[in-house]
Amino acid sequence: MLSGAVKAALALIYPPQCLACGEAVAGGEGVVSLCPACWPDAAFIGASCCGSCGVPLPAGLDGEDGLICDDCLGQPRPWAQARAALVYAGTGKKLVLALKHADRLELVPDFARWLGRVGRPLLAPETVVVPVPLHLQRLMRRKYNQAELLAGHVAKAHGLTLAPRLLRRVRHTAGQDHRGVLDRAANVAG
Repeated sequence: MLSGAVKAALALIYPPQCLACGEAVAGGEGVVSLCPACWPDAAFIGASCCGSCGVPLPAGLDGEDGLICDDCLGQPRPWAQARAALVYAGTGKKLVLALKHADRLELVPDFARWLGRVGRPLLAPETVVVPVPLHLQRLMRRKYNQAELLAGHVAKAHGLTLAPRLLRRVRHTAGQDHRGVLDRAANVAG
């Protein structure tokens, strides 16, 4: 653990930067590191979300009260509850793609903190955190499994059990890019 003086000296040499564009930001422990230009385009999902998939609902409608979005009513999901920290658009999409395809591993602690915050209501002491595995072919190309890195940080922060080998991907599947919900499910079936 670094002392306060060492952290302050490092901050002078390496000032905090926006995770999305690299501009200087006012930083600090637990601060969202996005600049004023990127912040408005980062659609963080709050408490008003679907109780099943976590998609944002109009303000004041809370998924904790069992409200379900139209998509989940029309096509029930194979899970009970899910949460996301950001809408996959704008700055959120840029950051996710940077983690997945540009080796921006420094994003993992912030992503994990955001996921832990929105997922906290779903976590219990007996929760086991299980990342979705990559097929060996994709793992060799990507060099790491971003889901496993995120899962490790979330599990550690919340004192949960991490089981990264509980699931096994038995076949290589095509990428999920540009697929709809039903096509994504069919692509990974089995």
